[in-house]
Amino acid sequence: MKEKTIYYFTDEKSRDIIVLDKNNPPLSKNEIINAAVKKTLENIEVDDLQSSYKKMHETEDINFLTGHCFVATEVLWELLKEQNINDYMPNHIQHEEVSHWYLRHKMNGDIIDVTAGQFKTPVPYHRKGKASGMMRMPEIPTKRTIKVLDRIKKKL
Repeated sequence: MKEKTIYYFTDEKSRDIIVLDKNNPPLSKNEIINAAVKKTLENIEVDDLQSSYKKMHETEDINFLTGHCFVATEVLWELLKEQNINDYMPNHIQHEEVSHWYLRHKMNGDIIDVTAGQFKTPVPYHRKGKASGMMRMPEIPTKRTIKVLDRIKKKL
């Protein structure tokens, strides 16, 4: 599996958390956010993917994060809300001809993208990203996300 560094996290000018490598996420100054990012990344699995992405993982040498953006973003959002961090909202963008999800801070625009490593080029979050509710019923996570959240709870 190839891991490519295409841009870097900096905590001085930008507080964005852009994960390129599942096993080495950048850290923020907020331990609650760091723990939620880590839990999310440690608990997503190929079985959580839609079938087309599962097939890609079986037949291609691709970054593990490929295809995980929706569920990983929703899991992270739910974990943050459980800790009363309600300042982040799901955002959506079309990038490299695919749909992509990430979190963006409501006030300061900071980005948390736990699956950015799937792309060859930097995601233009601030130019093209749009706030968007997750594709679900209000306050009810999707089945795939519930599965990951249950996996996290079983490990605690």
